[in-house]
Amino acid sequence: MKFGFYDSGIGGLMVVREIVERIGCVDVLYLADTANFPYGDKGKDELLRIGKRNLRFLFESGVDAVVVACNTLSVTVGESLRREFEKPVILITDFLENFQLPENSILIGTKGTVESGFYQRRLGVKALATPKLAQFVELGVWEGREVESYLGETLPDDFDSIILACTHYTALRGTIKKLKPNVKIFDVSELFAEYFALKFANMKLGGEIRIFLTGSGDKYPEIVSALKFPCPVKFL
Repeated sequence: MKFGFYDSGIGGLMVVREIVERIGCVDVLYLADTANFPYGDKGKDELLRIGKRNLRFLFESGVDAVVVACNTLSVTVGESLRREFEKPVILITDFLENFQLPENSILIGTKGTVESGFYQRRLGVKALATPKLAQFVELGVWEGREVESYLGETLPDDFDSIILACTHYTALRGTIKKLKPNVKIFDVSELFAEYFALKFANMKLGGEIRIFLTGSGDKYPEIVSALKFPCPVKFL
C-alpha cells in the first residue's frame, strides 16, 4: 500500500519516523508545502484551497491513501478534505477515538489549531498558541537558549502534563523535558503513530520514503539525516 503524507513542512516527517520505529519501512510519498509554510496563521478558505490542491497532487501521483499530518489543517478543514476525495484521507487527529488526557493538562499548538477550539472541545483542555515553535523546528533549531527562552516565557508554572498538538513540536520533546522534567509529555506524532500501527497492522511493509518540497528547503537534507531513517530516503 502506498501512502501520501502531507504537512506544511518538516513536522509530518516526524510522524513517519515514529511509524517506521513501530512497524518498519512504509512506502511513502511525502509532500512538504514549504512554499506556503506556515499554515497556523492562514484562514479556512485558503487552507481548504491549498489542501485540496496538495491532496489532489498526491492522489494523482498514485498513492492509495493520504495522511494529513498537520494539526492546523486537520482541525480546520480536515472533514471538508475527506468529503472531497473518494480515496481515504486520514487526519492526524484520528488518534483521538480512544484518547483521554489526565487532569491538570495543557496543550500547545499553532495559532490556527488553538483558535479552532477543536482540542479544547474534545479534551476539555486549556490551550496555548506557540506560533514561533514550528518556525524554530523548520529552521533546524531544536534546542538552545532561544527556544528555551521562548518556552520559558510561554509555558505556565503549574501543570502536570502537556500535549504537543503540532507535529513539528516532536523535535522539541527533549528541550521541553529539560525545562519541565516532571511533566508528562503527550506527543501527537507518537499518539498517531500508535493509532496508525494498529489500523494497518496487517499491511505489507517495505518501500522507500520519497520527499517532495513545493518550495525551498535548504535545511531538509540535514534534518532528514538527523532523523536517521532506517529506510531508503530520496528527494524528488
